[in-house]
Amino acid sequence: MREKKTFAQRTRTRNTDEVRKKYFLVYEGKETEEIYFEGVNQNRSMIGINPLIELVPVVRSYSEEGWSNPKKIVDRMLLNLKESRLGTVSYETLLNWFMDYLYEEKILVNSKAKAKTAYNNVAIYNDKGEVAQTITAQDNSVVITAGDKTETIDNAAIVLKDTAKKKVNLSMVHVIQIFMLLAGALIVIFTKTDAGKISKNEIFRSGMIALVAVFGISWMAETMFTVHTPMMKAALGDVVKAHPWTYAVMLLLISKFVNSQAAALVAFVPLALGIGVDPAVILAFASACYGYYILPTYPSDLAAIQFDRSGTTHIGKFVINHSFILPGLIGVITSCIFGYIFTSLFGYL
Repeated sequence: MREKKTFAQRTRTRNTDEVRKKYFLVYEGKETEEIYFEGVNQNRSMIGINPLIELVPVVRSYSEEGWSNPKKIVDRMLLNLKESRLGTVSYETLLNWFMDYLYEEKILVNSKAKAKTAYNNVAIYNDKGEVAQTITAQDNSVVITAGDKTETIDNAAIVLKDTAKKKVNLSMVHVIQIFMLLAGALIVIFTKTDAGKISKNEIFRSGMIALVAVFGISWMAETMFTVHTPMMKAALGDVVKAHPWTYAVMLLLISKFVNSQAAALVAFVPLALGIGVDPAVILAFASACYGYYILPTYPSDLAAIQFDRSGTTHIGKFVINHSFILPGLIGVITSCIFGYIFTSLFGYL
C-alpha cells in the first residue's frame, strides 16, 4: 500500500504541532471509488469535515493491483499500519517500495495501465509523412476527413485501444542501478546490518563526497559548454589550426571539467571538427581525454586516499600537487607523443 503521492512526496516530512486524526480510505476498485473519495476531499469544507481530520487515499502498490478480495486488501493495510507503529519493515513491504519506485521513475512500464484513452483529434500519416486522414470529435459526434471527403458519425467518440504487445528494453544504466539496489537490500535483510550505522562508515562517507563532487563538476561543465560553445569556436579555431598540439591541452582540461573521458570526447570532438581540426590530429591525441586525475575529485582517487593508512597517497598543500598528478601526466604525454608518431608513420598526417 502507498499514499497517492510520488516517491519524493511520500518521503518529504512536514513539521507541525497539530494533532491530526487520519482516516485511511482503502477501496477495491481503481476508477469509480477514487472519483468518489476525491470529490469528498475536495469539498470537505462544504460537507463540514473538521480541518484536523485528514483523509488519506491509499492505493495499492503496483505489485498488488490484481487483488480483488476486500479482506486481503484490509489485512494488507493493517499490516502497513502495524509496521508504521512499530518502526519495522517486512520483506514484502520492502519489495513493494522497490517496485513502486521503479514504476514511478518510469524505469519499468506498468503493463496493467489503462488500455483505452480518449482523444479529441487524431491524424493518420502515410508513408511519405503526409496527413492522409484526420478524425475529430465535435459535439458528441466524430468527423472523419480524408482528402476532399468528409463523413460524420453521430453519438460517437474517439477511443484508441492499444492491443500491441510492447517490449521495453532497459538501458544498462538502469540495470546496474536495479542490481545495486537489490544487492544492498539483500545485504541489509540477510546480514541484519544496522542501517543507522551505514552513514557513519568511512567508505560510505568517501563515496558520497565523491558523488557530490562528480555530479557538481559535471553539471557545471555541461552548462558552461552549452552556453559558450559559439564563443569557443570563434576564439579557438585559428589557434588550434595553427598549433595542433593545443587540441590535446584543451581536451585534457575539458575531460577534467566534465570528469568523464566519454563526455569530453562527445563535447569537444564535434566542436573541433566544426572549427576545422584535422581528424588525424583528433585521432593522434585521443588519449588526452584522460584528465580527471588533475584534481583529486574522482571517486577512485578519493577512495584510494581514504583507504591508504600509510599516508603515502595524499593531497598536497596546493591540492593539485597530489599523488596522482605525475603518473597521470607521464601517461597522457607519452601516449600523445606516440599517437602523433604512429599517425604520421601510417600516413594520416
